[in-house]
Amino acid sequence: MAWIKHVRSAIKLILVVLAVLLSLFLVHQCFLPILAFVFPSLGSTFFDLGVYGLYPTQQYISFDLLGPQARRVRWDDRCDNGYLLMTPNGPSVERPGPMMLDAKGELVWMSDDFGATANLKVQRYKGEDYLTLWSGEKAATSGKGVYFMIDSTYQVVRMVSAMGKDLFGDLHEFKITESGTALLSIYNTTTADLRGMGRGRGANGWIVDNLFQEIDLETGELLFQWSAAANFNPMETYMTNPFGGYWESIPFDFYHLNSIDKDSQGNYLISSRHFHHVTCISPAGEILWILGGRDNQFEDLSEGRATDFRWQHDARWVSEEEGILTLFDNQKAGPLHSDAAASRAMFIKLDIPNRTAELVQSMESLQGILASSQGSVQVLPDSEHTFVGWGSAAAYSEYDQAGEMLCETHLGASWFYWFERFKSYRTTKTFTWRGNPKSPPQAKIEDASLFVSWNGATEVAYWALEASRDEASSEIAVGAQTEDLRSQRWENIDIIPKAGFEGAFDLPSLPSSERPFTHYRVAALDKEHAILRYSDPIGYDEDSTESSTLMILFKLFLVVGILAGVPLMFKFYRSGQSFRSWSNTQKPVWADWTPPSSYLRRAHRSVPSEWIKMKWTGARRPR
Repeated sequence: MAWIKHVRSAIKLILVVLAVLLSLFLVHQCFLPILAFVFPSLGSTFFDLGVYGLYPTQQYISFDLLGPQARRVRWDDRCDNGYLLMTPNGPSVERPGPMMLDAKGELVWMSDDFGATANLKVQRYKGEDYLTLWSGEKAATSGKGVYFMIDSTYQVVRMVSAMGKDLFGDLHEFKITESGTALLSIYNTTTADLRGMGRGRGANGWIVDNLFQEIDLETGELLFQWSAAANFNPMETYMTNPFGGYWESIPFDFYHLNSIDKDSQGNYLISSRHFHHVTCISPAGEILWILGGRDNQFEDLSEGRATDFRWQHDARWVSEEEGILTLFDNQKAGPLHSDAAASRAMFIKLDIPNRTAELVQSMESLQGILASSQGSVQVLPDSEHTFVGWGSAAAYSEYDQAGEMLCETHLGASWFYWFERFKSYRTTKTFTWRGNPKSPPQAKIEDASLFVSWNGATEVAYWALEASRDEASSEIAVGAQTEDLRSQRWENIDIIPKAGFEGAFDLPSLPSSERPFTHYRVAALDKEHAILRYSDPIGYDEDSTESSTLMILFKLFLVVGILAGVPLMFKFYRSGQSFRSWSNTQKPVWADWTPPSSYLRRAHRSVPSEWIKMKWTGARRPR
């Protein structure tokens, strides 16, 4: 019969397609890595193709988290200063959390203590620098949580929450002003009349109302609050969501406020991604002017290029006197909303009295990145360079005053940016942070080498290895500070410059009976060779070292075991069991927290936020 013939042809076609895809996969995973090993010069190309993974990472011996492998697409020595701040998340990030890198992309500090985080940056409060971040439960493109302020020892010293019943801080903004107040965003699900949207939406439809608050950090007093739903009609949004608005579980995010700034007159500058506009709001809550979108009030002197931004983020004043602001123009919000070939950073000059706008400068990525979400623009102090984080694409760039690109780095495979396997809401650069961790440097011996790192320390210039012949020295030294140590028990063995996150010393490979030293420790030294901190002493344990031959045999048996175990795993799966019970994926601490019975009556409250409040009750509250 004819239909049987067509089915057979379709099956053959499907099998051919599957065979081709399988062949490409095997080439990608097996053949290309061999080529990369044989021809190191092709490493950059293979990095972009994802041969090393969509988010390549590197392991450390003395530290249990994975650091990124940065690929510098373009480099200029003028970029070689400061520290980069980001909050990695995405499917390829095993343990998300705040992360700090040096200018060349080497790890400086990271933590997984906070779970899902966003918006890490350095901010100044009462003359001191703090790392600030949002932490909580992410829900698609928003979040419910709180904000932390972390001091130079990486200890939480303050927790800031949104004010009001059942309101939680959103991930998009937490900005400390010069007057000691905090600006923060809130995404609150509520009802609204959505009949004007059609498609069966009713008078009691569900929306996300975007609020922002200004809070006095000293007293905790709520100074100001503004609501998007009270000022704009959801029917005017550019966003489309065929499922949004019908149920409380899928509210319509019609406005999407994603940045808040404040000028010297007390006016607020906010960015709405889904209205394509930047709005200025007075201290009384009145709308003073609107730039971009349907309600644009400015004449564009640049043939439309100053007001045609779409799906933008991070609107900031650069110079009030000159009327210049910056923003990150995404030009995309997913596959259904794409308006240009590339995202860009924009400098826009406003003449507010005459209501004119002019594009001063725009900057694109060397790779032509089109970021469908997130992103940031920062004008660096002193140099006045522009630093751009490309949001959902794992990349960042730096430009000189004339807008010429100096450097561009990415942390993920560029061919797969659209997968958003690694992303950071904002990426910023700081020149003032000085990290002095409370915990000491960590040292570990493996394969006749001693490895050392100090997570978060920024002042280390050298590592100095010391050794002791005295068995009792470790009991004296463990946990002790410099002034408590008996230096005569220790001998200087070696000193190396700090290069990268982890340093390594070669230890003498002698039998234990001939080994002259029993214990080792490492001193972290500053650029003047002054001692910053000692690691705890560790003994040379022969059992902890592994020969290359044993490691090769172990890997061989591991491969054989995997090949033999795969059929058993599938048999287990087919028997009705689940792989989930075998997973080693780390869960956040709050996942095992049992809420009180009162919580069950408030099901819309965020479990992570409740856990965060419980966990950080020791953090100093505003006083």
